[in-house]
Amino acid sequence: MTKIIVDIWRTSLHREEIGFKKTEEYRAKSRKFTADMDLFGKVKIDKKDYGYIGYRKKLWETDKLENKILDVRLFDDTMNWLGTIEENLLKSVLLTIVNEETSLSFAVTLRDTRIMFPIESVRARFLSGNLFSFPYISDKGEIQGLILKSKKISIGGDWEIIDALTNKKIAKVDGKVLDIGGRWEIDANKIKDENLRKILILFAATLRFYDDLKERTEKLVEKVKKEKKWFKLNKTMMSLFYNPKVRR
Repeated sequence: MTKIIVDIWRTSLHREEIGFKKTEEYRAKSRKFTADMDLFGKVKIDKKDYGYIGYRKKLWETDKLENKILDVRLFDDTMNWLGTIEENLLKSVLLTIVNEETSLSFAVTLRDTRIMFPIESVRARFLSGNLFSFPYISDKGEIQGLILKSKKISIGGDWEIIDALTNKKIAKVDGKVLDIGGRWEIDANKIKDENLRKILILFAATLRFYDDLKERTEKLVEKVKKEKKWFKLNKTMMSLFYNPKVRR
């Protein structure tokens, strides 16, 4: 049985595990380890060390709602970049307006594929929890239409990953609320695709910020509606809309 543990540290002091003096070394090793990268958790697969998760602290801790975005990154245990889940703030705001309920949009990029994977909120069904649509395409071109569904009664951030065609559960993410820092266990026994596992790890890592993301989005939607104008996109947010077929 394949079990993935995403262990969120209580404080950033756990960075002592890898050492503060290592920061420049990691930046030299990977451009994805930015100057403002703050490691906040560790990942294990079947009890073996797999890697670390971090986020762009500068992007998230700004006071400006229109610039406050979440960018979470996954590194292996030698600090090589594996993947990023990045919020598309403009789409989050637009989806919230269209769905008439707080909605979020993410884009996932991985080291080993050129494909970008969107994970987006869809309007929840009656008496159901939060829902995300997630089309997954493997390196072989095989397609899986997936749904990420939260358990409505759960208080720990529990999610099921469901095949949209068969309605069968292929994985689950269980949140452990009693752990002070936060801990998510991913039952990925039915998933053999390594890239799909990475995406689930990244999604689980965003759950630490989930309530804050929804609150920020609600406030920004109120601001946009009140001012009756859209906010400007910075270079980071604009990059999510660029046409990859056009040379720059």
